[in-house]
Amino acid sequence: MANAPRRGLVLAAIMATIFMIAIEATIVATAMPSIVPALGDFELYSWVFSIYLLTQAVTTPIYGKLADLYGRSRVLTFGVVVFLLGSVFCGFAGSMLELIVHRGIQGLGAGALFPVAITIIGDLYPGRERAQVQGYMSSVWGVSAVIGPGLGALIVEHASWPLVFWINLPLGAVALAMLARFYRDRPRAKPVAIDFAGALLLMVAIGAVMVALVESATWGVPALLALLAFAAVAAVGFVLQERRAPDPIVPLDLWRDRVVVTATLGMAALGALLIAVIAYLPSHMQGAMGASPSAVAVAMVGFSVAWAGFSGTAGRLTIRYTTASVIGAGGAILIAGLVALYLIPVEASPWWVIAAAFFVGGGLGFGHSPLIVAVQTTVAPERRGTATAIIHFSRMFGQTVGAALFGAIVNATIAQRVPAAAGVEVEALLDPARRAALAPEALAQSSHALDAALRYVYAIAAAFALAVVVLAAALPKGLKPGGTR
Repeated sequence: MANAPRRGLVLAAIMATIFMIAIEATIVATAMPSIVPALGDFELYSWVFSIYLLTQAVTTPIYGKLADLYGRSRVLTFGVVVFLLGSVFCGFAGSMLELIVHRGIQGLGAGALFPVAITIIGDLYPGRERAQVQGYMSSVWGVSAVIGPGLGALIVEHASWPLVFWINLPLGAVALAMLARFYRDRPRAKPVAIDFAGALLLMVAIGAVMVALVESATWGVPALLALLAFAAVAAVGFVLQERRAPDPIVPLDLWRDRVVVTATLGMAALGALLIAVIAYLPSHMQGAMGASPSAVAVAMVGFSVAWAGFSGTAGRLTIRYTTASVIGAGGAILIAGLVALYLIPVEASPWWVIAAAFFVGGGLGFGHSPLIVAVQTTVAPERRGTATAIIHFSRMFGQTVGAALFGAIVNATIAQRVPAAAGVEVEALLDPARRAALAPEALAQSSHALDAALRYVYAIAAAFALAVVVLAAALPKGLKPGGTR
């Protein structure tokens, strides 16, 4: 374990680790349209992102348990090494299929990074300090969201696209060196039997559900039902295995804890809400409202800065007040921001959307970090890694569910309002040259169809925010970082 004078250096290494995976997401998303022409097979485009999410999600709970058994340092180091190897392989990909396989390797490493890094923070800092430090960690995501898109565009325009993946290598090397030099922890002393059967069943159950969600728009109903039934069988097998395993990969008695259950559901709701903003706010501004890409960038920067700033404030407020009150306030801010997005007319100035996005980011900042700290305050230190991994997984699962749900709603609404016979592609709204070539009637029809679809997205996202408020009320009233329940 790091002593007090070295905590700042360990924190710097942890922030570098988190920054790696945070900026990777924004850079890759920006660069992929330029990578596709080099590799071909555009029909496989979505799997470049889906496979990364799948492998990351199914391994996150396993890494959390391994961190409790064998020590945070070993597991985090392993995750960083695997992530960097996947990054190297991605840069050498010669086809889209190769890139997908290598992105899967990246995800296998990424599954360890966030939950184990956050667990180390929980080990190093007592409750009151932990709440503030978690706010610093959230700021890493905000900074990456600000510089990532511009950096990705700069790389693909003025350099070679493999640098999109290789840019993390020096940062990862520094993080590994600092962890090796300044951080030591003590794994559990007694011998343990790893629950490999439980890990396999968990991976199968989660993987099958997430594949069904990702492919819900393209696979037939019989295939999806069969896949979900297979997932249900694996889930039942997982529960039975965990009941009899001497050291289960996910202790079922964690789910008897009111704070863990409430935080898990709350984080899943925040994950679904988050994907609504990240995925569809740019399309709303640029496609439906005709705003410039620079206006979209301002909105996303404001969203990210508000998330980071409110996260730090939330840490201080939970110490002064309670975790439940701060998360409840965050949910109320989220509802206000999303209702504003719902009400803004398509002809309005983009500045109204920018202001609403700032409120949504602030609400996420008030909700995200306090939920993590609440769980880390509640569980025993020897279970902190497992519990933190469960919370992180719930957010990723919420994002996947939200992406599938909102995508289906948008596609169905546009198909209803813009018949195929009209010959209008809504995608043309996002390309300034093609948008300018549209007839006025076609432009009005397609932009209003996209606007109507995104209003449904905001309305459902507001329902998720309302769920966060309700869940906050279910938390123990006296729960504070480092305090009592």
